[in-house]
Amino acid sequence: MKSKIIFIFSGFLIIALFIFFVFVIDLPSKIYFETSKKPTEREENKVERAEIENVKYVTSDYFLENEKLNQEKIYLKEKEIVTLNFKALDKDYEIFIEGYNLFHQIKKGETKIFQFQAVKGGSFDIICQNCKNKKIGVIIIENEI
Repeated sequence: MKSKIIFIFSGFLIIALFIFFVFVIDLPSKIYFETSKKPTEREENKVERAEIENVKYVTSDYFLENEKLNQEKIYLKEKEIVTLNFKALDKDYEIFIEGYNLFHQIKKGETKIFQFQAVKGGSFDIICQNCKNKKIGVIIIENEI
């Protein structure tokens, strides 16, 4: 009889602890399961546009991997103030934006910012100076209507 009471009591104790950890302190949400893909590195391009007192701003994030830019064409509008964040995931890159003469050496795991005002319409190549295929992308600036 005594062992039966201990058995029932231990069962209630296990159930009470389970309810406490799952529902009271929300333990499952605090456990991180590592996945093969790092969630912040390969997310879709985030493009943010804002206008402050008739000045237009655009900010966008890109990553470099396997000697490629994750988006080959970048569309902008004339007169926008542009911020492009490039992150190198797998190696060091030397990136040059033609027409604006912007250059950065980007080390593996590092993010560099290209900032300029899109003063003229047209297309401008994004060149990787230490990649096999030099042209890895193009910036297309549409004329303001």
